[in-house]
Amino acid sequence: MLINYTVENYKSIRDIVSLSMEAYMRDKRNKESVWEIPKGINLLPLSCIYGQNASGKSTLWDSMRFVKKLIVMPGFLKVQKKEPVCFLFDDESRNRPTRFSFDFFNSGKQFKYELAVFDGKVVEETLFFDGKLLFERNKCSMLNIGNSVPQDEKKKIEMIMEATKEEYLLLSKCSEFKVNSVGDAYSWFEEKLRFIKAQKTIEDRPGFVNMIDEALREHYFEIIEMVNRADFGISDISFEEATYLEGRFNIADYKEVFVKHDIRSKGENKKYALKLSEESDGTQKMILLIIAWIDAIKNGRVLVIDEMESSLHPLLVDFLLEYFTNRDVNTSGAQLIFTTHDASTAKRNRLRRDQVWFTAREPRVGSTSLYSWLDYEIRSDVEFTENYLMGRFGAIPLVKRIGEDV
Repeated sequence: MLINYTVENYKSIRDIVSLSMEAYMRDKRNKESVWEIPKGINLLPLSCIYGQNASGKSTLWDSMRFVKKLIVMPGFLKVQKKEPVCFLFDDESRNRPTRFSFDFFNSGKQFKYELAVFDGKVVEETLFFDGKLLFERNKCSMLNIGNSVPQDEKKKIEMIMEATKEEYLLLSKCSEFKVNSVGDAYSWFEEKLRFIKAQKTIEDRPGFVNMIDEALREHYFEIIEMVNRADFGISDISFEEATYLEGRFNIADYKEVFVKHDIRSKGENKKYALKLSEESDGTQKMILLIIAWIDAIKNGRVLVIDEMESSLHPLLVDFLLEYFTNRDVNTSGAQLIFTTHDASTAKRNRLRRDQVWFTAREPRVGSTSLYSWLDYEIRSDVEFTENYLMGRFGAIPLVKRIGEDV
């Protein structure tokens, strides 16, 4: 489970911003959905982020995904060097590192991973376990290993560091060579942290066909039940082998996803199958989300979704959120972080003040700030939607109506 995330000097984010999933326990709203993990830490099952267009919501999502890519895709930082990720609207930021920090809980252990990159190189990398240092490296590739690391693993980490180039992460290399001390930290990024661009359809995601196939084999009944609950009129999802034809030539074999509808026609019940790619964008998106939902709930993953409400009815959004907030369903500690423009989502789902975040853009500087509803000293029962749209919390576009001075 994610506890805190911090990023600095990444694209539109110039100064340090932090997203916390820790619950403010004086807020009594939906207290039953809060998770208490060891050491007395109380964590939220979901958080949502509001903000006007171009305020940095997607940048926050992208920054988290960027770190995962660095960790699970060796060599990605070397390729990324061609595209600077620092804040570009001042000379100082162009010449300082981009920094990230994840505080998370996995397999009964609390980790904190800190990373700084600059000009396609790792300049700082630190991993803590339950507050104790596991390893620390700096831009000169100097290594400090904590006293809690067993002696045999300490020597192994030292050998790995000697062979690790400055474009590569020590966390990744230690996992590659099966250093036990870092295994649960690496697996959290690889297995638990998942990202979705929710406005995409299946045609934008060729790799999703294999994911759907695997998910249906593992969780078929749960997926079909959730699809039925969402009232899409779909009775089955299946695959058929197909061949891509170009002219008279068979180009490639592949699997095609089909959804089946039960239709009553001329007094008879019939099944009609459509390719998933032929369904509406909303149907495609919902099926993809349902599969991601079941996977996350079953495996205790952290889902980070950009623009979740795109192409979905508000009641379907509420339907999806309940799977995370209902403790009888979410028994594995799955978490959801999503961006949204739907101002009524927080009201409809009675979200707590510590679950609502805002991004705003400083016009003169061009940088993104991130802050919480909790930062406002107001009563917890204040109605959210009207106050947000009136601009009480900021994070809305200052639109000039026709006839107003620009």
